[in-house]
Amino acid sequence: MERTAEVAYDVKESHAGNKVIGTELNEFAVELLHKKVVFTAHGFFPLDCTLLYSIFGMIVTYLIILLQFSPKW
Repeated sequence: MERTAEVAYDVKESHAGNKVIGTELNEFAVELLHKKVVFTAHGFFPLDCTLLYSIFGMIVTYLIILLQFSPKW
């Protein structure tokens, strides 16, 4: 979002003569910088890197348990 706000400010500077575009881009960039966008699974939990770490940790834990209790051939 920060990168998008930077691009919006760059576009605003390139269209400095048009006040309407400048005002709209400024409001859009300010909203991007002050609002945190979170992707969720229907509001239950956030879809971010912590989900991947949790899944990876769970897989490793179960693999270790399987290796400990696997029969020795």
